[in-house]
Amino acid sequence: MLGLLSCPGCSGNRTTSAKGSDAAAMEIDERIDMLFSQPTSENFGRSYDSETTKSLRSKTSKEQFCAMGAKLGAKLGALEKKKLLGDKPLQIDKNSSAVDVSYAAVFKEGEGKILASFRRESGSWKIASLRVMSELLDD
Repeated sequence: MLGLLSCPGCSGNRTTSAKGSDAAAMEIDERIDMLFSQPTSENFGRSYDSETTKSLRSKTSKEQFCAMGAKLGAKLGALEKKKLLGDKPLQIDKNSSAVDVSYAAVFKEGEGKILASFRRESGSWKIASLRVMSELLDD
C-alpha cells in the first residue's frame, strides 16, 4: 500500500510532469531542494512564512505544515536525489501564474514521489500545494 502525506488544504488542480532549465524552473527546483534537504519541523516552519502561498496558509496551519516536515524527516529522511517526471520540458511563460511538478525522489530511507503546485506571488514562485507519496509513509 502506498502512503500519502499531504498538507491539509493542499490540493493542486493538476499534475504536469516537467523538465526545464529556465530561471523559473530553476527557482522551483531550488525550492524543492531547500525544503526536502532537511525535512524537519524547523525547516518546514521557516519555509511556511516565506515560501508558501497565502491560500495554502489560509487552509493549513503552521503547526500542520511543521508536523508534515517532522513526519517526512522521521519516515523518509533527507532527499538524496530527484528526477522530474515526464517527457516534455517545463515551459514557463513569463506571464504564467501557476505550474505543477512531479518528481521521482530518493530519500535517505527509501523512494517516493513529490507532487507540488507553485503559484507566482509577489514576484516569486510559492508553494501552493505539496504531497509526498511513499510506502514508508503507511501508518
